[in-house]
Amino acid sequence: MNSKKTWFHVMTSLAIMLACSAIAAAQSSPLVYVSALGSDSNTGGRSSPVRTITHALSLVQSGGDVVVIDSGDYDEFRAGKSVTVETAPGVIAVIPDLNNSTAIDASPPSNGTVVLRGLTITTCGTSATTGIFSAGFTPQGTLVVENCVVNGAFNIGIYADQTKLFVKDTTVTGCNYGMMAVSSSGSTSSACIATIERCRVVGNTYGLTAYYNSKVTVRESVASGNSGRGMQAQGWSGQPTAELNVERCLASGNGYGFAADLNGGTTLLRLSDSFATDNQTGIYAPDHFSFYTRGNNTASGNSSCDACVGTFNPLKAY
Repeated sequence: MNSKKTWFHVMTSLAIMLACSAIAAAQSSPLVYVSALGSDSNTGGRSSPVRTITHALSLVQSGGDVVVIDSGDYDEFRAGKSVTVETAPGVIAVIPDLNNSTAIDASPPSNGTVVLRGLTITTCGTSATTGIFSAGFTPQGTLVVENCVVNGAFNIGIYADQTKLFVKDTTVTGCNYGMMAVSSSGSTSSACIATIERCRVVGNTYGLTAYYNSKVTVRESVASGNSGRGMQAQGWSGQPTAELNVERCLASGNGYGFAADLNGGTTLLRLSDSFATDNQTGIYAPDHFSFYTRGNNTASGNSSCDACVGTFNPLKAY
């Protein structure tokens, strides 16, 4: 009898150890799968996907990948560690903001990186705050947004504060501010550095804004149908400079195509090889703005003014 009891206890202990090992393995997995047909009671493997991105993020290890393998609606989530959240090829993963707040909080840790790839962020409400929100730390982390769509009545579609931001092949539409980069710390060492490539800001109030204490470079992108400004550098009283560098971009059908606005602060706008047409004002940079150009831009067919430009500084060609 005693030997049977001993055997029972040994087998029970072994089962508990194996179960704990399986849980620990799942919680430290470098790759976790998410499916609309999955369950959060699953392990997150390819044949046992979980249902929510939030639960997948609790299972994946830092620096790992969360992969959405089926089209469908998924949950709002917060990515506070280095991680990639992406869709498998051909999958449409919709992140609906159901709480009129923030759909995705992607705030990387110091020197960490969050990657968002292939997601569609939307809202059915009228007072949602932000589609993708990122607030950095010191030293700064990095947010990468690729092949995403932000569509809906967000106050800000993509917002980066004290973060190194890289956005590529992404569309933002229907928001008050489409994309905004800012560093609210007021310290020039914490300036928000952003690079925007092959993106579209369409049908917003303000398409793309380099707000105070940010340094934003935009290449081969389009601002169209934004009722306020297509691409703008926006200063603020008492704050460091807002810097916007634009190269090979198109602004069409906006209130202002490319613009600088002091608002009591300082701005710097560099414009090269870009085209402004069918706006109310094509290029707006009066005398009191810091405006630099290589003289190779085209402003034509704008209803009020093609180029309301005062003194400008020539950009050297090297």
